[in-house]
Amino acid sequence: MPFIEHALPDVWALPPVPDGKYRLQIWDAQEQKSRKGDDMIVVTFVIEGAPNGCCWKVRHWFVLPGKDTSAERRHWQLLDLKRFLTAFHLPVQGGEIDLSEWIGSDGSALLRQKVDKYTGQVFNRIRFPRLDAR
Repeated sequence: MPFIEHALPDVWALPPVPDGKYRLQIWDAQEQKSRKGDDMIVVTFVIEGAPNGCCWKVRHWFVLPGKDTSAERRHWQLLDLKRFLTAFHLPVQGGEIDLSEWIGSDGSALLRQKVDKYTGQVFNRIRFPRLDAR
């Protein structure tokens, strides 16, 4: 039987950081499936320089276009992914991706506070920098 040697009452949830531009570092990246069964990449970032010097983390989900994805949705999904890859100086060309190579990469992005419409909880969402128009 496991034994927890830590004082769980002393553990608390961290509040979302204030809106603003932050340096982020990729802490983890994993392949998963969306609710609809499409491939997706879940990236967990550490917020560098977060208030109180604590280890704030924020996640972002990149759902990859599936065979039934509309052209418009495909465009927005790929644009979000390209903005992220560009901001974190990762290769933008298509093909096979080794997610382990992403770990430790850093870049900047805007963090915004959002309110969950069902639970009322406040959380952070990432907005990656816009790309130049063609």
